[in-house]
Amino acid sequence: QWLEQHIQDMLKLPNFDTAKLFVGEENETEKELVVHYHLKDRSAMNHYLEELAPKMRSDAPKEFDSSFQIHRRILEYVHQ
Repeated sequence: QWLEQHIQDMLKLPNFDTAKLFVGEENETEKELVVHYHLKDRSAMNHYLEELAPKMRSDAPKEFDSSFQIHRRILEYVHQ
């Protein structure tokens, strides 16, 4: 499947440490997949967004255009 290969490609990029794939249970009619990537630091994220993200997004298969949505949330781990 395309997403599994995409995750492997993302993990080959500099500063991407891990990825976890989740399936959402909120919608019974559509399958929601969520990938959490862990990067080295904020600088690595900024580099990805500015330099690498456009290419990675353009690699998505064209048949996803109408049914494929990408949402990005940047989370920062808080130590307690």
